[in-house]
Amino acid sequence: FLTLTCLCRLHHDHENAGAVEHAVMSVRWSPNGQQLAASLGDGEVKVIDIDSGHVIRSMAQGSGHHCAVSCVRWGLSSEDHSVLIVGRTDGTVAGWNSASNSIVWEVKEDNNEIYAVDHSYDGLQFATAGKDRIIRIYDASNHRLVRKLSGSGLINPVHKSRIFSLKYSFMHSCLVSGGWDHTVQVWDPRVDTDGSVRIFHEDVFVSGDSVDVWNNDVTVGSWRRDKNLLMFDLGSGNLIRDISFDISEDDEPATIYCAQFTKHNNGANVVAGSSGNNMVRIVESASGKAVAAVSRLPHAVLSCHTHPVRSMFAFGSADGTAHIVDYSNIDS
Repeated sequence: FLTLTCLCRLHHDHENAGAVEHAVMSVRWSPNGQQLAASLGDGEVKVIDIDSGHVIRSMAQGSGHHCAVSCVRWGLSSEDHSVLIVGRTDGTVAGWNSASNSIVWEVKEDNNEIYAVDHSYDGLQFATAGKDRIIRIYDASNHRLVRKLSGSGLINPVHKSRIFSLKYSFMHSCLVSGGWDHTVQVWDPRVDTDGSVRIFHEDVFVSGDSVDVWNNDVTVGSWRRDKNLLMFDLGSGNLIRDISFDISEDDEPATIYCAQFTKHNNGANVVAGSSGNNMVRIVESASGKAVAAVSRLPHAVLSCHTHPVRSMFAFGSADGTAHIVDYSNIDS
């Protein structure tokens, strides 16, 4: 397969490269694809201009928040698209206006660490998940809690351990989540139950933002040596195909932290980043064939996101670097 090179590299200056507090925990393209947000383990969020490759705005660690920003999403409900939703490991979720460099709202989830945030495609709601295994749904207009999916009843299936990935479905009014309990679960807020409505019956181990949804397909990356990238049918929960990294005997095993469908070509590819062999690979969704990669990176790849309209993706590493990659030369 083709080896790709990075167009742009952002380095977060620090003395201890690879330390958790300086890792790039989450990267996210703005809705128009002109900017990239990157959140770090030391509590900062940086916004990068795609044309110049320079940091144009930075959110320093807020007063009283000495923790990681584990996830970031660009808000869709506001007329001002400069507002980002940031989730922190101290259990707070906040709206940061990157243009004015100010926190415009903040919600505290007691006794929780937030690892995942996502918004509905209509921009009316956003949801959080993390250490306490509860999925919380908020009204995006006033940031009030409207639903808790916690499995209060004995018969309602729920996650039994931390949730690290949470995604709204575009075609369906449902959420898909994955975590340390070796399950991927589907939640439907329209039904009168606090538990999930479907569980994928495969042994997965989600340790980062590695669950993504495209139409009826769900890709799941796992932090494990085999079956580390799988494709499921959203409606049935059945395994469609195994598209795992095919690694030679000379390489370290690929344990996947992040996975995303490509958007510019209607989910024809999956981009996934790993530790172990420290690489990002693009595979065909239909066959699992590897078509390109960024390989031999010095540190684990913790986060990735594909561009909304162009054949580009970004990824963040444990050494505090964020990279932008153009893969237009592999498109047919």
